[in-house]
Amino acid sequence: MDALLVDMLSQPNEVVRFVVDNNPEQVAANLSSRELLSGVPQEATSATLMNDLAQITDPEILIEVLAVPYVNNRTNYTGGRESELDAESGTRAAGVGLAIFNGVMTLGTSVATFFSSQNQIQIEAEKTEQTQILTDAQLETQQNQLDLAALQNERSKTFGVSNTLLLALLGAIVVVVSIAMLKK
Repeated sequence: MDALLVDMLSQPNEVVRFVVDNNPEQVAANLSSRELLSGVPQEATSATLMNDLAQITDPEILIEVLAVPYVNNRTNYTGGRESELDAESGTRAAGVGLAIFNGVMTLGTSVATFFSSQNQIQIEAEKTEQTQILTDAQLETQQNQLDLAALQNERSKTFGVSNTLLLALLGAIVVVVSIAMLKK
């Protein structure tokens, strides 16, 4: 078995990419029949299919969507490998037919976990970003409140002295003047 297939069997994401690149029409049809395709099957690209597959977290559904016939006459890297793939399994599984697709069945849980983990990481990153935005908004609100309080404090001053202190000084001056007037 060539190095590409050996590497692929150890990397669930590459197994999925191989299946998608080999028979994108059937993968799109399977996604569409389960209402998991984000567009129309005729316009689905490998990237679209991979993205739609990444949204699936149920291993059984993922396996069902990826259980497609192998197309040996593909002109891309996936075609012409039927003998290599068949030699590995020795038998054909119903609806799948090749070892690589049996590998998908075996790795289905791992792939779903892999995609689920990617989705969870993305969700956590979005939550962190939203929390940061919320924290920034809260800090801005607090700063605005402090600015308003400082402005109100400045407005309550006369000649840069708080009105309370100014009234106390005026009261003291009145008392001193009153005492001085009484003593005369």
